[in-house]
Amino acid sequence: MPQLTWLVTGCSSGIGKSLASTLIARGERVVATSRNVKDVIHLQSDSVLPLELDITSSPETVKNVVDEAINTFGGIDVLVNNAGYLHGAFIEEAGVNDYIENFKVNVCGTMNVTRAILPHFRSKSSGTVVFIGSRCGWEGDMGAAPYNATKYALEGIFDTFQIETASFGVRSMIVQPGYFRTDLFSTARLVFSRTHPNETYDDIQMGLLNELAKMHGHQPGDPDRAAHRIVDVVKSEGMAAGKSFPKRLPLGEDAVRAMRVKCEETLKICEEWDEVSKSTTFEGGWDQELGLLGKE
Repeated sequence: MPQLTWLVTGCSSGIGKSLASTLIARGERVVATSRNVKDVIHLQSDSVLPLELDITSSPETVKNVVDEAINTFGGIDVLVNNAGYLHGAFIEEAGVNDYIENFKVNVCGTMNVTRAILPHFRSKSSGTVVFIGSRCGWEGDMGAAPYNATKYALEGIFDTFQIETASFGVRSMIVQPGYFRTDLFSTARLVFSRTHPNETYDDIQMGLLNELAKMHGHQPGDPDRAAHRIVDVVKSEGMAAGKSFPKRLPLGEDAVRAMRVKCEETLKICEEWDEVSKSTTFEGGWDQELGLLGKE
């Protein structure tokens, strides 16, 4: 596949940082964005455009940044929605704002950028959008309700996005990384709220944070390898050569396990409760001509 131009959000750390470096090494053009351009300015070259982008900014501000990227390289081929953060909280202790703050970035910010680039992709009847989801969008973790909720939300938005944009020539995929060796669990990045503190959770929180501290720096996933696999899939190269473009791409053994377990559990529920579920339908069943609701 020829050289592509990628716009990647959240390139200052984690998978976004690895992805930017991988794309550069593989000869791609990259628009590397970060909330602080100082974190990515060192990447600047003829094929790399570092830009400051806070994905929670106004739609007009985000559009201006996207337009600058398009104008600089004459177009964008791939958008990778990577920017995000982990906001932890126990459900009983979490406040509404704990959810709102995490949704502002992980969901609303993601759609801010996606909305800004869609007219460009529609105008040329091509483009690829990659959403970075999480294993936590398939399997909940204790003490991470706000973050889990954002990743489950992205899964639902992705399904609708794919239905709405496929006819425009836009491809889309959501990636579910498991535990990767990034700074997601670092004390500098991890947010853990106790908006409505309850002493019941004191020891539980201490134990959880100690476990995360032990895990930090020892996660099994290699972000550089993850970056290469994402590029492989988008470009149908390397390990993805000859394979069909997937809707979902779990990365890491733990992510694959979580997805398998959820699918197996769901199928078991459907089989066990099939008769009960179907018993709620009006006599005559579905009118297949109505489409949508009656689709197979």
